[in-house]
This record gives sequence, C-alpha cells and structure tokens, in this order.
Amino acid sequence: MQEFTFETPEPAELSVEIGSGQVDVTADEVATSQVTVDGPGADDVTVTQEGRRIVVKSHKRSGLFSRHERVDVTVVVPTGSDLVVRTGSGDVRTSGRFGQGALTTGSGDVEASQFAGDVVSTAGSGDIRIAEVGGALRGKSGSGGVRIGRVAGAADISSGSGDLAIDGCGTESSFKTGSGNVAIGDTTQRVTVTTASGDVSVQGLRGGAVKIRTASGDVAIALAEGVPVWADINTVSGTVHRDIASAGEPTEGQAHIELHILTASGRIDLRHI
Repeated sequence: MQEFTFETPEPAELSVEIGSGQVDVTADEVATSQVTVDGPGADDVTVTQEGRRIVVKSHKRSGLFSRHERVDVTVVVPTGSDLVVRTGSGDVRTSGRFGQGALTTGSGDVEASQFAGDVVSTAGSGDIRIAEVGGALRGKSGSGGVRIGRVAGAADISSGSGDLAIDGCGTESSFKTGSGNVAIGDTTQRVTVTTASGDVSVQGLRGGAVKIRTASGDVAIALAEGVPVWADINTVSGTVHRDIASAGEPTEGQAHIELHILTASGRIDLRHI
C-alpha cells in the first residue's frame, strides 16, 4: 500500500488512470489532498503533484505477459476540484461537490455525486449514475443504463441498449438508445428522444418543444394544465389517447408546448400533470 499527502489550499486538478480496480474520490472541506493506493498493483502506480495538478497513474508490469494488476485508489481532495478518471475495467465512485468532470470506464460502473461545471462520462458496458450537473452533460454507455438527477446545461445522453432516465433538464437535451426506455422528469426546454423499441415517458412537460421518435415503443406525456399545446402526432398502427383539456391555440409570442411524436406501432398517451 502507498499513501501520499499533498498541500492543496485551493481546489485541485486530479487525474487518475488505472487499468483494473476501483477509484473512490471524495471532495471535502480540506486544505490537503490524500491519496491511498492499495491492491496487488499498488507498487506499479506513480503519484505526483505539480502545482494544483495531482496525477495518479498505473503502469503495466514488464515481461512477456505484461498487464495491469488490480489497483484500488482512494482520494480526498478539496471541494470544487476538477476530476478526470479513466479505468479499463474498474468502477468509479465520487462523493461531495466537484468542479468539472471526465469519467471513463471500459467495463465498470460510474456512480458520481455533484458537479458545478460540465461533465463527460463514458462506460463501455457499465451503468452511469450522476446526481447533479451544474453545466452541460455528455453521457454514453455501450450496453448499460444512464441515470441522471438534474442537469442545468444541455444534456446529450445515449446508450446502445440501456435505459436512460433524467429528473430534470435545464436547456436543450437529446436522448438516444437502441432498445432501452427513456424517462424524463420535468422540462420546459427543447428535448429530442430517439429509440428503436423502447418506451418514452415525460413526467412534467411545462413548456418547450419535445420531439419523440420510436418504432415500437409506447409514449406517455404529462403536460402542464392551462398551457396551449401545438401537436404533430403520427402513428402507423398504434393508438392515441388524449386526456387533456383544450387551452386553445397559442397566440403569437405566447408560451406554449410543442409536441412532435412519431411511432410505428406504439400507444401514445397524453394527460395533465
């Protein structure tokens, strides 16, 4: 096991890169950063500091069958620190509030807390879960699901076959999945959803424009009452059920909701919140 302590009176810039193992990072009200490296590959890890930047990097052992040994990295940094983590087959977990984030794993899960800035997260076959993003978010999983709390900026979220879910969108957002479901909480912004065979639900549409395209999935939308709705709804062999009161056509400049829905065989349900 290796242990390191660095003076960091201001938020740090932390970079962690390992081949196999787990990374746990906590942001706290501290003036020093602590790094602990454990596991069979602990001696193959270098930990350095240059100014605000702290770098944790594992190295392959030399030899005919060289590989990354498992490494478990635990770090505590000041609140507001920027974070970059890359793992080949390990999980990434964070707690506390960070600045910006870039979290990448090949076959592990990402479970992250709060970020004040932009976040990019990619998982090859694992799930991505992030509690809060104060900036823009780009999240992508190959076969896992993506679950996000609230995003203040633009969100671009996709998965090959996993489910996508977000509690709230701050600005224009895009969701795309091959065969997973898409669940959206509150939004007043422009949202685009594309899925081949998954269901789509919007729990609180209070304004903005929603464009949904699905081949065989169902669509369920809960709209704010009293807001005019402009709707363009098409289904080839599905059904449309409307349980909403008419608020009339929107006048020029009036706040309203736009719906663009296209399905091949899915059921479309519209109701009030």
